[in-house]
Amino acid sequence: MQEHAESRQDNRLISFGCAAAITRLMISICFLSFIPYSTDAAVENVTAPKPVETSQASADEDEDFLICKHADQLYQDDKKGFTVLTGNVELEMSNGFLNADKVTLYRNVETDKLTETIAEGNVQMKEGQAIASSDRAVLNHIDDIVNLHDNVVVIQEEDRLEAANMIFNRRTGVQTAEGKPVKITRPDGFLNGNRVEIYKNLETDEITKIIAQELVEMRDEDIFATSDYADLNQVDDTVDLRENVVVIQEEDRLEAKSFTYNRRTGKRVGKGSVKFRVRISQKNEDEQESNNEQ
Repeated sequence: MQEHAESRQDNRLISFGCAAAITRLMISICFLSFIPYSTDAAVENVTAPKPVETSQASADEDEDFLICKHADQLYQDDKKGFTVLTGNVELEMSNGFLNADKVTLYRNVETDKLTETIAEGNVQMKEGQAIASSDRAVLNHIDDIVNLHDNVVVIQEEDRLEAANMIFNRRTGVQTAEGKPVKITRPDGFLNGNRVEIYKNLETDEITKIIAQELVEMRDEDIFATSDYADLNQVDDTVDLRENVVVIQEEDRLEAKSFTYNRRTGKRVGKGSVKFRVRISQKNEDEQESNNEQ
């Protein structure tokens, strides 16, 4: 009977698959739904809890987790504290997912806690409302920071960001993208710059502010502008441009040291060496068209 129970336990551990490659802490949680019940006659009549409900309750209580849903191959070195997953790797996280060709998990051997996750090749990641892709991703579980490297694309709602590299601080909600240039495409225009910082509300996961620096170019509906610095406040719906500002709207052109405008009210303020050109009328063109008709 004991050999039979051990055989059942081995089979269930194998069916658990690559989830055993995460940390022992996660294993102890997830194994609650896979521990075989005793076949002793005195115990068989006892109503056992449903495994799915037990597993779900444990997962809900955990604020942060990482579970492997699929990998073609696993290699683990328990003494050195790392696990390598290769081939169509799919990881489920507490706030999204992480997919890649190869994922390496590092843990602290003494504390048995996961310290770092490195994903390589065709990386796809979901974090809250944002979906990102890149060639490489490094998740630092100690500092709670995500680094995306090479060919980074991040999509959130209707905004699309393209950059060479991007750092996301989960604790502060700040995303910092770098590239020449970083490109943000929006429904009402675009924003380019060599460095872009995106600020989020951690509770709502909504973008509150975007700051672009160095060789900034932006289009906002019918306005095109260039500057060294741009601050787009998503909460107040205001735009603040600074240093070497040029604003073009249709045939009007403004140059200033700084320029701010409110999208809601339409109010605009330019300061510092202001130069302005505006078309007064279409008189000459109207006269030309009249002469042509005659």
